[in-house]
Amino acid sequence: MEVAPVFNNERMVWLSFGELGVILDAAADDSIVTLGFDSKDCDADYRLVTSQGAETIEQPQDKPSGTRTAYLKGPGGLTIEIEQFYRRNLAELSPAQNRIAYYEQCTEAEHCTPTVIVLDLEGHRISSFQPRHQAISPVEPCSSILCIAWVGYNAVSAVCHGNPSMSEYVEIDLSTGQAVRDLVGYNFTVSPNRKEVARVG
Repeated sequence: MEVAPVFNNERMVWLSFGELGVILDAAADDSIVTLGFDSKDCDADYRLVTSQGAETIEQPQDKPSGTRTAYLKGPGGLTIEIEQFYRRNLAELSPAQNRIAYYEQCTEAEHCTPTVIVLDLEGHRISSFQPRHQAISPVEPCSSILCIAWVGYNAVSAVCHGNPSMSEYVEIDLSTGQAVRDLVGYNFTVSPNRKEVARVG
């Protein structure tokens, strides 16, 4: 069986085997293997395995990268990771393949504002912004992000839900945090060269 990497650079390679993903990281020194499992409920899975005798390295904790993660001791020095991605939506790799952008969506009960997060490939937060309605009144942060896309080396777009018949496309320059393009319509599509935006409306 031949497997093509989902992503690779000089530091890491990510291989996908259907539902199973394997990430191989380069390190200065050899290290013991960490086996990670995606979880829909990190706390429940952690309680289940510890109730059956698994030994804790680190209890479930929220991480800056938008995950809730627990670590357990496995056999032969193996570390077991249980990781839940919370409020994280489809991640987008930058054109230079050195950063990742994703957005966190909120429920009304959480009383928070949807945010676009930019990380380096090690999961450290580089920047974040909350897209704001500029062309649709009232001028305020978006209440719901529909999708995001990289539209240049240092720019990310977000499509915000405006009302049932209209959305707003907001393009943000990450170096300044300022909106550089703001369009109203729906069915926004960024061109392959990332310079034009097609829309209806």
